[in-house]
Amino acid sequence: MAHLDKKCSQYVTHWWSRIPLDEFVRKIDFFNLYVTFQLTRCINYEIYNAVINPSSYISPQTVSDDVNYKDTLKAHFIRPTSESSDFGLSIRIPLFISSGGRRLTSSSPATAPSNSSPSIFWPSGSKKEHKIKIKLQQYSDDWHLRTAARVLSFLSAANRSHSKVPEATFYNNLVDYINVKQDFDSWQFSVSTKKHELDLGDDPSLLVLDYLKAESSGAYLNVTPNEGTSLRRPSFTFCQFPFLVSLGAKITILEHEARRSMERKAEEAFIQSINKKRPFDVYFKIRVRRDHITNDSLRSIKAHQNEFKKLLKVEFVGEPGVDAGGLKKEWFLLLTKELFDPDRGLFSYHESSHLCYFSISPFDNDELYYLVGAVLGLAIYNSTILDLRLPRALYKKLMDRKVSLNDFIELDPDTGNGLFQLLKTKGAENLGIYYEVTCKDIFDNIVTHELVDGGSDILVNDENKYEYVERYLNFFLNDVCQRSFDSFHRGFYNVVRGNALSMFTPEEIQLILIGDESSSKLDTAIMKSVTKYSGFNVDDKTISWFWEYFDSCSPADQKRLLFFVTGTNRLPATGLPSLHFKITHLKNGNNRLPISHTCFNELCLYDYESQDIFNSKMGMALNYCEGFGLR
Repeated sequence: MAHLDKKCSQYVTHWWSRIPLDEFVRKIDFFNLYVTFQLTRCINYEIYNAVINPSSYISPQTVSDDVNYKDTLKAHFIRPTSESSDFGLSIRIPLFISSGGRRLTSSSPATAPSNSSPSIFWPSGSKKEHKIKIKLQQYSDDWHLRTAARVLSFLSAANRSHSKVPEATFYNNLVDYINVKQDFDSWQFSVSTKKHELDLGDDPSLLVLDYLKAESSGAYLNVTPNEGTSLRRPSFTFCQFPFLVSLGAKITILEHEARRSMERKAEEAFIQSINKKRPFDVYFKIRVRRDHITNDSLRSIKAHQNEFKKLLKVEFVGEPGVDAGGLKKEWFLLLTKELFDPDRGLFSYHESSHLCYFSISPFDNDELYYLVGAVLGLAIYNSTILDLRLPRALYKKLMDRKVSLNDFIELDPDTGNGLFQLLKTKGAENLGIYYEVTCKDIFDNIVTHELVDGGSDILVNDENKYEYVERYLNFFLNDVCQRSFDSFHRGFYNVVRGNALSMFTPEEIQLILIGDESSSKLDTAIMKSVTKYSGFNVDDKTISWFWEYFDSCSPADQKRLLFFVTGTNRLPATGLPSLHFKITHLKNGNNRLPISHTCFNELCLYDYESQDIFNSKMGMALNYCEGFGLR
């Protein structure tokens, strides 16, 4: 199936899009289980190479291809016991592994056969750790993974067209154990070299640069020069099939690409300052007044359009705060609040959904829409969560995906459900609907548009109602706001460019931009597990009072506390467990209010005389928390 041609693969995709939901999920689980099995082999080979027999190197490609691969390793299956990381897997293996593959307990090491090969025994309770990661070389030419991922891509395509299951259903958790940064770098290099080979006649120097990079970084990228003008590239990387990669791993890749671009821009600024003998700032600096935040921000962004890839630093005029991340968060918060204010007229809010979309306006606001797009791009590029209410349709348009009736229903439930009922109705001509629409602009003026030429005379009937709904959606989601969206799109992609963004789905872009906006109560136990302390012990009375206060808060008050400490009331895209939270002890101030350092997600508490005083001070701090200063 993995080698079907384009036409046959389209037939398979269409067929799978029509099967029942439970069967569809079973197919995803089945093929993903096969991927899991192959990755488990890679993990075990890596454990064997790094822990059991470091003197040799075995990979899945160098051994017989059978399901009994554990016999080749002469070891039992080794189950990873700790969490994944960007760079691989940290494990503890308190095992004795002999040549016969027998596991010996701590009471029986002496029973190992004398003719066994070198083996390892760690007593029970050993804390010795070994850092294990799946190298690109372990799987880049593995046909099992390549074919399984290819077949899963048919299911993913079927899901994109019919939205049968959430995108996260396709994630494979073991992919988190590969070096995703190395995988991404190799994939990106392969994409660029293929393009350069196709365009060889346009600029041969690009191919020379590719060869030089292959020579210097070939081992890391798993690329080797072939004879002639081609390069031998990996036949498989997980970034080719991003639906398998979890959101957390994709965010790691996005941050990796952003950090590398920032470092490159800093180096360029340093070299320019030497060559031209004048200073060049390594940061993208925005200096604004709170009362003129939109105009000042627009001026700064227009004046520094080549500096978007630098690390962002914000300064509020007249305030002594130094930006280590907190000022940047407040700038995003205040600016988006003003840009998305209904009174400004850029976006209109729908009463039934409370979501906003481009306004119908006769005015030319191209610069402001460009600013909005650039601000959203900067937020993603600088890992900042925004407090926005945007519909899924906007994210799909950003990612060049076609919008559907379901997207319109999310934005305008009343009208959208009316269109849905129209499609189900027989005898549509009896409803007296014509190919024209009526809407209001930002001044509440009634405006009428024909969906086709002469549409006011074309009656909707059972034969053309599907075309009518299609044109209706296209008008409100595309045509009426095309100029505004083009400016918004240009501003966004002037900031966020690169292959990393193409790996995300519209739903994932929404999550990393606005975070998790769940209104449910936060889990105190999870919050405790992610919190670090400085100057406090876990059992100190102030800490106990804090957690009692936090647990007693309503969901709204918990979000207010989260905003006070982190600068946003939204959780990270990957949820509460990925939140960084710190509580620090301050001395000699038991009558003062708690303070926070939003740059570091840090809450600073004093020793208070009683729990009532503590609760009172916390309440006051949360209700009066805007602005920055040095105290």
